[in-house]
Amino acid sequence: MTLTREQQKEVFAHIFHNVFNQTTEKEQAHLERALVAQGINTVYDMLAMSDNAIESVRYVSGGDTINGKTLVLGHQGLIRVFKAFMKTKPVPNGKEAWEDISKDDFDAYRVNPDHFAVAVPTILSGNSAGNAVQSKRTPVDEFKRGIKRDASQFPVFKDEAKWDLFQRSMLATAPSQGVENTLDASYKPTTVDDIALFEEQQKFMYAVLVKSLQTDFGKTCVRKHQEKGNAQLAFKELSEEMNTSTRASMEASNYMSYITSTRIDDGTWKGTATSYILHWQEQNRLYEAITDRKKHLSSELKKTLLENAVHPMEELRRIKISEDEARTRGQTTYSYVQYCTLLRSAAESYDAKHIKPSRTST
Repeated sequence: MTLTREQQKEVFAHIFHNVFNQTTEKEQAHLERALVAQGINTVYDMLAMSDNAIESVRYVSGGDTINGKTLVLGHQGLIRVFKAFMKTKPVPNGKEAWEDISKDDFDAYRVNPDHFAVAVPTILSGNSAGNAVQSKRTPVDEFKRGIKRDASQFPVFKDEAKWDLFQRSMLATAPSQGVENTLDASYKPTTVDDIALFEEQQKFMYAVLVKSLQTDFGKTCVRKHQEKGNAQLAFKELSEEMNTSTRASMEASNYMSYITSTRIDDGTWKGTATSYILHWQEQNRLYEAITDRKKHLSSELKKTLLENAVHPMEELRRIKISEDEARTRGQTTYSYVQYCTLLRSAAESYDAKHIKPSRTST
């Protein structure tokens, strides 16, 4: 269960005050204040820290003699051991589960001899040290240091009639930005590192949706999940509405009407024979995209409907005639895919003979 930002801060306080036994007394609050000053004020932020980040944090307590100095080894070790400790446990499910983590459990882990080496990393020199620092980067570090993400690369959704185009563009763009998991309704991070990484990905994608979703329902989805910045749920609810609503049902009916009744010579098609076939296939794809798989047409029925659609054109009708003749001789008939391939080839030949190339100005 994903925590709200406020719950994350409450868990952070629990870890410091009850698990680390770092009270709010002035002499014991240096570590917490140092982290908060660096923007690390939730438990997820702390777990996402690399060793390099831990070593760079400085105390900020005004007026104290330690002000401006890097964390003492004891405080650095406390964070490292807690990160290692959490990797041995199932990811807490909800705020209550996080608050069940006790000082006794943590101390029992700390005194285990097998874990002593976790507190202070081995100091290396030269290239080995550089390689070690690089290997310590967490998934969050890699996400932040990786490609420069650009929200403007994502499409804008302001016309529900263009939902299919918007959805395909979103799903195609997300992997290039490293945030495809936020658009996968079934994705659920399990490890501490994965949860921290997903939190960063959600922040970016939520900002994208705020900019991109400009329909009334799209804005509603964004506002509904504003508190947690949950881009995954916002996109899931938008997808469900677009694919299962009354509007989607009406669109499916329109697609089906076209697929079953269109004819290449009915006067409505102004393009080439090849583009007509591709358009017919696209209408079928759009129909399948917004309907349950149980309602999809069988390959045999799609083949029959496409045969009927191109029947008025003799050059395209010949494929069916040839198949019928082959059937009478006991030969294997074409599958839907094979038929479409042959049909497009015949259409391209027809277009090449009957479509005059456009003249270019000189």
